[in-house]
Amino acid sequence: MHRARQPYDAGYNYLLIPNTAGEGGFWKEFDWDKAFRTNVPNTGLAYSGSYGFARTAMYWTQSHMVQPKERALQCVDCHEAGGRMDWEALGYLGDPMRWGGRDRQMAIEWSAGQ
Repeated sequence: MHRARQPYDAGYNYLLIPNTAGEGGFWKEFDWDKAFRTNVPNTGLAYSGSYGFARTAMYWTQSHMVQPKERALQCVDCHEAGGRMDWEALGYLGDPMRWGGRDRQMAIEWSAGQ
């Protein structure tokens, strides 16, 4: 369940899709009105110039943003040299497959201080 407050056109009574990037984009100018106006050509929806925010709830399937099985990550994608994970930045001594979890690291650090 995805719960949110989404912008809607108070004149036409439908959800609005703001422009989020580039000229007039919300994350560049932080202006909702401008973000709605500049996205009219992309959405094909008229904008009355009046907006509000409505509470919404959507059911998303468990497959939302899940890669097809042919593109699923394999163990080595994270656990080999040069893999996706920066284990030390995450608080591990190194790859936890080799060094164990962070609890082991804390134990090693504690015993080194004794």
